[in-house]
Amino acid sequence: YQGLNLAQIIYIHLVPEVIQNCVSTMSPSISGKAARISIALLVTLPWLVRSYFPVNRFSDNYAKLSAKKPSNAAAGALDWIIPHLYRLKKYQYIFYKHFLLHGLNVSIALKDWIVGERSLATQEYFKWYWLGLNT
Repeated sequence: YQGLNLAQIIYIHLVPEVIQNCVSTMSPSISGKAARISIALLVTLPWLVRSYFPVNRFSDNYAKLSAKKPSNAAAGALDWIIPHLYRLKKYQYIFYKHFLLHGLNVSIALKDWIVGERSLATQEYFKWYWLGLNT
């Protein structure tokens, strides 16, 4: 995940540079928005190969727990909540990945940036957002 985070933050830092370069070269073949969308797709592509790397699947956790039989009454009383907590954690991760992370890529790619505008990554509020997203 560190590699994915590195690609993401490089993308966020590069957006103003892409705008500046597209405007300064006045390239008719590619617009600033097309360049940003292309880079956003490039940053998102590694998520497609994530399944080839070892990961701890949430469903494996609660499948193992449901197969185990409780050894005592106290453990049995708590066994019903643990699979629900793993399921909640899975939905939390899906929300993080699909809405907060990929949504950030899309919104940065589609935003109409002004030449000379500071990178989102240099904004104070974004630093807090990024910290919360990755802790």
